[in-house]
Amino acid sequence: MQRTSLLRLATIASFSGLLASAAMAQDAPPPPSPAPMHRVQQHDRHLQDKTQYLQQRQAQRWERMKNLLQLQPQQQAAWDAYVAAMQPPVPTPPQADAKHPKDMTTLERLDWKAQMRKTHQKNADQRDQATRKFYTSLNPQQQKAFDSLHQDGKRMMRKHHAHPKM
Repeated sequence: MQRTSLLRLATIASFSGLLASAAMAQDAPPPPSPAPMHRVQQHDRHLQDKTQYLQQRQAQRWERMKNLLQLQPQQQAAWDAYVAAMQPPVPTPPQADAKHPKDMTTLERLDWKAQMRKTHQKNADQRDQATRKFYTSLNPQQQKAFDSLHQDGKRMMRKHHAHPKM
């Protein structure tokens, strides 16, 4: 019986030694994380990051298009004017007395939507005019290359918006 008691005592001692060594081997708790950013700050930072990313992507697209078209030095001014005209318009801040669409009556909201459509149409017309002007500055080979650039959109739309047949 003494033997089993001694065996139990040895087992308990070795087990407690293992626990003690495991407790000592634990890593220190991680340092406290910095104070969480306010949601508005996070949103603003995300918008800045996204805007920067989109600007970089657009610059890459312009560079790829310019390389594909193999523009001549005399076409540089037309290219610069085209790229400048294709930039999105700078958003105007809302007026202090402007209502939010949710706070408008139906007739006010319809008028507001009509004004937005006019603004968007005006911007689209300006981009179309810039494209026409740039296109006429290209030689026939460059025009073919320019035409091929803008044919991918139809396939991409079909690919992403295809509906399964039933």
